[in-house]
Amino acid sequence: MGFGYESILTLFLQALFFVSVYSKGKTRASLQQREPCEKQRISKWSEPVAIFVVYGSRVGAQGQDLLCQERDLLSSVTFEDYGVTLYLYHTTFLVDIVREKVGRVLRLDSIQGGKSWNGMDVLIFNTWHWWTHKGKSQPWDYVQYGSRLMKDMDRLMAFDKGLTTWARWVDQNIDPSKTKVFFQGISPTHYQGKEWKSGSKTCKGEQIPLAGSAYPAGKPPAATVVNRVLSTIKKPVYLLDITTLSQLRKDAHPSAYGEGSGNDCSHWCLPGLPDTWNQLLYAALIL
Repeated sequence: MGFGYESILTLFLQALFFVSVYSKGKTRASLQQREPCEKQRISKWSEPVAIFVVYGSRVGAQGQDLLCQERDLLSSVTFEDYGVTLYLYHTTFLVDIVREKVGRVLRLDSIQGGKSWNGMDVLIFNTWHWWTHKGKSQPWDYVQYGSRLMKDMDRLMAFDKGLTTWARWVDQNIDPSKTKVFFQGISPTHYQGKEWKSGSKTCKGEQIPLAGSAYPAGKPPAATVVNRVLSTIKKPVYLLDITTLSQLRKDAHPSAYGEGSGNDCSHWCLPGLPDTWNQLLYAALIL
């Protein structure tokens, strides 16, 4: 069995991430940058393998790309021909959001959800996208760190503290002889054309990637936080550093052609860039 966009599982793919290349003015040649799902194969492991993807942001698109299937909080699919079970667990911040009398509290030093991650052969983590949300799209009312309960906090600082809590969980719970841990790096947005020295205000209308191997504005501050926190972990954690290669793909967003209204320069089209992320993950898994 191969994973294919043409298979029946595709029926479950969220329309938000599936954009017609023709509606963006692209040609069929654009699709030739990726290998068709039907041609991709995963070698069969000698023993059953459980891969657990814990995502809080755009790795959701990567997971849907890999599975062509929509997910709830915890879902799974087993590829019996390959002895692999893939779990997808959605936790927006990795750390906990708890309902209390004051409302929804984001606890930066609590990670009770980690109980669900134990015993896996491979763990793949990701978070950042939702840390910046404010107003109606913010899924918490207060943020707590230690005994301090605050209405808000600098989001980059909060991300640092939350990710440090996750790093502590890794050191306390992971046995490297049994579990391989990956952290997928920051997935960038393209809402500021000045970042890539363009007259465009956003990704809207962009049809080709940036040339070269460096992004004019450099990596986002959140990527610096990720690198710093990962450097403190004693257990092996492998960084899937997709940030720069994704920054170069200003053309790969749904833009005005996704589901709903607005201009989406934060999610990614499928087929598209997440296929490349999955190829890098596959290469790391078979090393």
